[in-house]
Amino acid sequence: MSFDSSADDSGFPKSSWVRDALDITETTDELRIAWDNRQIPKERFAFWFLILLWLVFAPITILGTPSLFVGKWGWPGAIWLVFGWLVTLLIPYMLAGRWRREWIVLSPTSLTLGSAGMLAPRPHTYSLDSINEIALGWYEYGGERESMPSLNIVRRLSFGFLQRTMFGYWLSPSLKQQVFNKVAAFIAEKRLPLEVAVYGNLRKK
Repeated sequence: MSFDSSADDSGFPKSSWVRDALDITETTDELRIAWDNRQIPKERFAFWFLILLWLVFAPITILGTPSLFVGKWGWPGAIWLVFGWLVTLLIPYMLAGRWRREWIVLSPTSLTLGSAGMLAPRPHTYSLDSINEIALGWYEYGGERESMPSLNIVRRLSFGFLQRTMFGYWLSPSLKQQVFNKVAAFIAEKRLPLEVAVYGNLRKK
């Protein structure tokens, strides 16, 4: 396989991107895991669910918008259309993540999540003392389980509130497990002040 040795926006040399695999680089004080969503197995359920949701919301929202301006819908219709446009625009943004390159960098003092590609957000660095736990699994809300396992950073905010940030959203479940296992092993080996947690049965489909 031939490689281009120039660097991309992630800071990793392009030669480090391994087709159909995670690229894991570990040094004495840093763990880097990178992947290219265009080239690895991806989460399928979320893709088709978002496509179906967009096919429902987009036509209704687009066709219903002119009715708002002629006063047919009133305030309830206006509120619904605001929500409809948010869904209509947010879903393509989420789907764009399937064509991005992503990475996580863990050190004794911080954890960085980054991505490069179409509409990619800027890398974000969290200090370890701001992170409550790193978790993998099926989250539940009000007795209802999420449709797929996810990788999460959970941070404790002011007044005891928790903020959950997902990463590796488009990774297949098996690759999410690999990322989590490697991160958990690094945390244990380096005795980092981080908790790790698993929610639910990861063997569930």
